[in-house]
Amino acid sequence: MSFASIIRDNTGTGSLIRLIEDGFQRNEVKPPLNPQRDYLRASGIPSMCPREEVLCAMHGIQRPDTVDAGLNVTFLHGTSLHWGVQNVLLGPLGVLYGSWRCDGCAFIHGEQNSMRRFEEWAEKRPDICEFDGCKSRSFTYVEASFRDDNLRLTGHSDGFLVLPGLPGMGILEVKSVGQKSAREIEQAPQIGHIVQAHVYMMFTGFKWGKILYWKKGDFGMKALVEHHVERDEEMIENIRASVQSVWSGIQSKELPERICANDGCPRARACAAVRQCFPA
Repeated sequence: MSFASIIRDNTGTGSLIRLIEDGFQRNEVKPPLNPQRDYLRASGIPSMCPREEVLCAMHGIQRPDTVDAGLNVTFLHGTSLHWGVQNVLLGPLGVLYGSWRCDGCAFIHGEQNSMRRFEEWAEKRPDICEFDGCKSRSFTYVEASFRDDNLRLTGHSDGFLVLPGLPGMGILEVKSVGQKSAREIEQAPQIGHIVQAHVYMMFTGFKWGKILYWKKGDFGMKALVEHHVERDEEMIENIRASVQSVWSGIQSKELPERICANDGCPRARACAAVRQCFPA
């Protein structure tokens, strides 16, 4: 038998690649913020320009939210690695705490409770589910959701950690990086990831966090890089001030300071509000 006789080209009718390329994309429009309806997201704080958000709200500027199939596949890779770290790696090791959904009966062990401290309701992965006679040993991690109505800020972290030698609980942030960033994160975490970890420390009151990088171009233990981050109150206050400047600026029409030196820098050239920010 010739393998050539049973294999055909994969780019025509019935191609998975073509279906993914055509269908796995996003092409939407991001409306300006509405202080009565909207919340900022924690994951967007490191890259946020408060001045841009205020200008877009003042002038009704809608921004394109377009993600092609290639970038969406990259995002899916990262999401899949997150799931693996939570459910295959750290959960069974007994160091990841939070909520766990039983795959057998859907009961939530360690269900989030906004009236109690995180340390009081968060649990490590159960060995067995004993709810209503269920004996399942399979669980899926459920990420905790945060919401601050005063700051109008929401988010969810990758998890809570309890580690030998460290006080209390800490924040887990899992990040996947390509070869371009692999070398630099071996020396220090990216500043945006430090900021994001501090947003979650602000939500929880935790004093430390771990940023665990997974280098997608490497294999085995060489693919993992760990950084410990201690809580810094000044950074948290700067985060609060940045978020508050968005909402107060929208209401008062007072613009926050620019983060771009001029309208020719890469960030400004890609900004939908650059003309309003740098009027002629």
